[in-house]
Amino acid sequence: MEQLLKDLNARRDRARLLMFSCLILYIPALVLLFKGNAAAGAAASVLGFGVYLFVAKREEKRYAAAVAEANALRGVAAPLENAEYAARSEMFAKDSLPVHVSPADAERISKPLCCHAVAGTYDSRAVELCEMTFGYQYADKKSAWRFFSGTAARLALAPREGDEALLLSPNLFDGSFTAVDYEKKGWHKVTCPSWSMKQDGTLFTRGEGEPSPEWLKALAEDFRAVHGTNGLCALYVGRDTAEVFLRSRFYAQSAKVAMKPDEAMITSNGFAARDALLALAQRLSAEAKA
Repeated sequence: MEQLLKDLNARRDRARLLMFSCLILYIPALVLLFKGNAAAGAAASVLGFGVYLFVAKREEKRYAAAVAEANALRGVAAPLENAEYAARSEMFAKDSLPVHVSPADAERISKPLCCHAVAGTYDSRAVELCEMTFGYQYADKKSAWRFFSGTAARLALAPREGDEALLLSPNLFDGSFTAVDYEKKGWHKVTCPSWSMKQDGTLFTRGEGEPSPEWLKALAEDFRAVHGTNGLCALYVGRDTAEVFLRSRFYAQSAKVAMKPDEAMITSNGFAARDALLALAQRLSAEAKA
């Protein structure tokens, strides 16, 4: 940690020095303008702006990217083993989480854009996490695109038998779907004694069996723990994976050169649903092995 903070502070100092240099370049520009030499003053101003835009600003972005990576690995991914980070990733294909949780079919779903991706293992099972943006056309290919951003996660489960399940918060997709849209994809709307459509959302299952009320009740409790209060969430539970999309939730640490990195910043967890997700995967896997 000490060496990491030393490296981050060196990046920060370099970015700050370049920012200060840009200000210094504007001094002769002001002097020239004050003396009536507009052409030379304008040239000096353009030079200062160019240094800021193409040198200082890039260094600031490099510093912010280094802080985001360090925080993702040592903060958000702290419980994971063998954690890896990628600023850009193709972790989720368009036929995985987006097609599982959205009302559109794969042909009307855009390729997901994933950034700040983290992958590792927890209890010997794969865990993947990223900030995702994807879109879909609701009615047909001539419809306007709707785009949604947030945090997406995929957790490997011990293989299990039984139905798939899908839980959707109210207004997750701005009301641009009905239960009929999901029924066309093989989902069946179900009820649960502890589930309120108005407060919790919509609950679907898919398969030949019929999940027990106890199983649905436990899943509903997991869903509430994941999305927290006033959360917009989709939870898909398959036979060997669980996938989650939390709209408008982001975990990447945003750092400016004015912020001095310290251990608290690097080890902070900006993803409040992390522990609830890991507990969900553990419960479902333990249930499958029982």
